[in-house]
Amino acid sequence: MPRTNRRSQNTFTIPKQGSITLPPLTPLSQTPNQEVTLTFPIASKIATGLHWHETHTEYLEVLQGVALITLGDSTSRFTSESGVITIPRFVVHEYRRADSVRSPSTPGKDGEDDDGDDGSDVDLIVREWTDPADGEKGIFFRNVVGLILDRDPSAGILGNLWLAWSLFVVFWEGDNFPRFVKMPKLWGLGKVLERGVASGVLGLAKGLGRWVGVRGTYEEYGTKEDLSA
Repeated sequence: MPRTNRRSQNTFTIPKQGSITLPPLTPLSQTPNQEVTLTFPIASKIATGLHWHETHTEYLEVLQGVALITLGDSTSRFTSESGVITIPRFVVHEYRRADSVRSPSTPGKDGEDDDGDDGSDVDLIVREWTDPADGEKGIFFRNVVGLILDRDPSAGILGNLWLAWSLFVVFWEGDNFPRFVKMPKLWGLGKVLERGVASGVLGLAKGLGRWVGVRGTYEEYGTKEDLSA
């Protein structure tokens, strides 16, 4: 798949879904602030998808609008008044616009308006960062969005399968493990099985990708080496 050189680009937009602003592709010594900002426009139905991180603690902060955030087994609404949301390693999480899912019974956290405002009249803007602040989040998003934007719309089913394969390898490289299946708790065994499935699927994608040039990062989008150059 042809790839567009996007190394100098810091803001990316996927039509009808949203946009993301990333730190410049420069060494960490020059850009210590590695926060990323995601914007979900009015009427966007996109969600981050349920996933977890194994080597990074993640932090979220809603800057505008109302976010519906799932943390483990709990789903609540958050606003700019909710403060910083900490997501420990291995905790399954997801977020989206609160108005993208009609759920009157969903509780609100500290920032929810008393009148139950779902933020439908404004863009949802969320800031993310991690500990360690190693710049990998920016590299991850550069490669994910780059692959999505460079996909040939006429490629059909095979193109979708190739994109999914490519994204799985980026997920593995970027410490982003999707929850492919939801298992019963089983005294903690369910989580072990969920992690095993994710690691197996992503690990297989990465292993097979070596034979056909599917990689976790691409020079045209940005690699981890750029952070230490």
